[in-house]
Amino acid sequence: MKTARKQFAGSLDPVVLQQRILDAEERSANWLAKGNEYAEKGESAKSEYCYDRSASWLLTANKLRKW
Repeated sequence: MKTARKQFAGSLDPVVLQQRILDAEERSANWLAKGNEYAEKGESAKSEYCYDRSASWLLTANKLRKW
């Protein structure tokens, strides 16, 4: 029985690949903006969580680019 696995850049259609990269970048930017909002309010724990999520999505985008 085969198990479902995430597909990264190897076997994706170039258009789908570009869409996934843009999605990951957008999610990263959204988490970064949310983290900055929390940092301005002085909520450091929440801002750090958001920064970590942003970095995670940026890492995903870079993996898709094979950087």
